[in-house]
Amino acid sequence: MVAIMAVCGLCSSQAATQSSDKKTSVQLSKEQKMRFKADVDSVRFNELIEAINNRHFLMQVDGVYFGGGPTEYGLNTSTNFILLQNDGAIVQTAFNNGHLGLNGMGGFTCSGRVGDIDVEIDKKGNVHLSFHVSGSYGGNADVQITVPYNSDSATAYVTPTFHRGSLTMYGEIIPFDDPSIHISK
Repeated sequence: MVAIMAVCGLCSSQAATQSSDKKTSVQLSKEQKMRFKADVDSVRFNELIEAINNRHFLMQVDGVYFGGGPTEYGLNTSTNFILLQNDGAIVQTAFNNGHLGLNGMGGFTCSGRVGDIDVEIDKKGNVHLSFHVSGSYGGNADVQITVPYNSDSATAYVTPTFHRGSLTMYGEIIPFDDPSIHISK
């Protein structure tokens, strides 16, 4: 009987400790939460700036607008992207719309050497990146990417030389470095 009472006493003291632990958790005010989020966004944005300067990033495209045509949203980000890695780049679209397109996936792929890279940060902190991709199979593309301050959202304006017109790509840009990916130049 004494052993049972000792076990019950131990259990109740642990329960009291657990409930008091819940009471000692820190509650952040709305202002503190906003400041914390801003700090996290700032760190993430600085990492993104570093990735852009080091030429190691991936823009996962989930929306494309064709000048004068419809905007396609909900695209597969593994087949719609812009990858910049060292001195090579890949710009790819794939729409799975029943048409083969230039790359067999309903879109185009431009893979090659990067040139004319220019990175600027405006007065508001927005990042503007432009470069030219000299495709290994005759297709070239001019790319201009804008990343708003403290954001990982990006808008890219792509003008391929092997296609009439240009397109606007929307998505998220992230640091990316995968040495197993070889970009043919």
